Amino acid sequence: MRSNDMIEKGDVVSVEIVDMTNDGDGVGKINDRVIFVKGAILGETVSATVTKVKKNFLNGKAREVLSPSPYALPIDEVCPHIAEGCGGCNLGRLNYGAQLKLKSNRLKSALERIGGFNLSGSALDSASPEGDESTEGDESAEGDESTEGDENTEGDEFESIMFEEIIPSPKVKAYRNKAVFSVSGTRLGFLKSKSRDVVDCPHCQIQMPEIMAAADGIRRFLRDFPKDSRLINSVMIRVGDDGKVMVVISGEPDDIKHLQEFVDYIYEEAELVSLYGKTSSKKSDPVLLAGVPTLVKSIDDMKFETSPEAFFQVNEEQVSRLYAKARAYAKHDDVHQKNIADLYCGVGTIGLSMAGEDRYIVGVESNKEATLNANRNAVINGIVNARFFNGAVENVLPQLITEGIKGYKISHFDVVVVDPPRAGCDERLLSTIGKVRPGAIVYVSCDPATLSRDLGILCNEHGYRLEKICPVDMFPGSMHVETVALLSKLKSTNYITVDLNTDELDLTSAESSATYMQVKEYILEKYKTKVSTLNISQIKKKYGITTRKNYNLSKKENHKVPNCTPEKEEMIVDAFKHFQMI
Repeated sequence: MRSNDMIEKGDVVSVEIVDMTNDGDGVGKINDRVIFVKGAILGETVSATVTKVKKNFLNGKAREVLSPSPYALPIDEVCPHIAEGCGGCNLGRLNYGAQLKLKSNRLKSALERIGGFNLSGSALDSASPEGDESTEGDESAEGDESTEGDENTEGDEFESIMFEEIIPSPKVKAYRNKAVFSVSGTRLGFLKSKSRDVVDCPHCQIQMPEIMAAADGIRRFLRDFPKDSRLINSVMIRVGDDGKVMVVISGEPDDIKHLQEFVDYIYEEAELVSLYGKTSSKKSDPVLLAGVPTLVKSIDDMKFETSPEAFFQVNEEQVSRLYAKARAYAKHDDVHQKNIADLYCGVGTIGLSMAGEDRYIVGVESNKEATLNANRNAVINGIVNARFFNGAVENVLPQLITEGIKGYKISHFDVVVVDPPRAGCDERLLSTIGKVRPGAIVYVSCDPATLSRDLGILCNEHGYRLEKICPVDMFPGSMHVETVALLSKLKSTNYITVDLNTDELDLTSAESSATYMQVKEYILEKYKTKVSTLNISQIKKKYGITTRKNYNLSKKENHKVPNCTPEKEEMIVDAFKHFQMI
């Protein structure tokens, strides 16, 4: 092997792998330059062929393992399709303990690097990569609401941020209730990493058995009807309660001549109850070809109808733990929970799981069918105090607050829950949340980078602080990780005191700095009492503060307006002084 001093493309180098990328490539260092090695895993020392040379980094491909990894799974436990190039499980050769550490470190790194948060010395630093599937089903990791928030909760607090231990999945194999298979000729499987080549995957280890059974039927159909197989680009298979299966054909389903045979082949292997077709155009909606329009999925003791393109968490058993953690975070100290916003709500799973007699859930979802599912799911579960709206969240939430939608208007939320797609929250939505000023924000994310970006914006620009954060492993075998974060509204006692010469300040605009909503929030937070806009208007008038004309006065003669009580007047005056309005 050539010396590491002068490295060129095609050289063979020896490198110890100390980390892994989001794509599952090994990471090492050669002469202070990072090298990304395809086909290498954490803990190995490998010989690698250099495939690209840049000023600050190298790319390479593993040739031979010189020293095996202490974190590697036995070869007979590794999915055979990884060796064939399947890009689905980029951590599939590592034991589960090592996977969990990598995911936690990935989240911590993103929070520090992108969000600017200080997590040095947190529980992650003492986490060991050693471990195996013996962590499955560990009762201590279930995130039981009765223990969450207890002083003995795992994870240490640094810079007022508690980074909790990652919650492991109870299953690392056969856990996925949904798969989207690519189709190429008679091959039904998943794409190679950074390629359009399809790897046939009849033995995928992470899909539920019902999915693999249905896939076997489709694979036989592709072999027996090759002309029809050319009309299918991909197939989505989803499993509902009791093993019932929904299938969506993407491509040119209207031109498939042997559609009945397609159904029969699947039905011989699995209980097919719903078949949809979707043309190749991304703008097209799935069309029901046969069976029922939705699948029923259960989470704990609740049931949810789910349309083909509606979002639903793929890890059957872990989702209960994820939502238990979100509910526990929503029960933040000193925060009322009467009005809860469930944004990017999907079929309403998180919001409805938080519903109660004294709570009102308002959800917003961009997928029309999912919104219909959510409203229907409220009915199915006997929840009357929930309503879900369709549209882009960044557009619908401001409209609900300012002008209302179809007669429904809400001006304040106590808790806001967001569960956005991988791209994170639209910045306009973050700005709206900042103006609404909920007491707590619960952020559920599937991408550490966009999560860290959004948490940084909420903390640096909108007056929130990150209190707790907990990774939840929903995707064993891959680098993907779900996260639940809790942000709380900064209180006045958290700000520093600065001595100012008020003679040098222009206070003429002080009145405009406090809206009716800000006055109400101040009083609610300090006195745990609600005051009305009418109360505030009356005290404004009493103290000579200009108020706008009231166009909603009753036209009735001798109409009596209730006066503000002395107790509420005292609170409002205190708020006016706080905002320097008097």
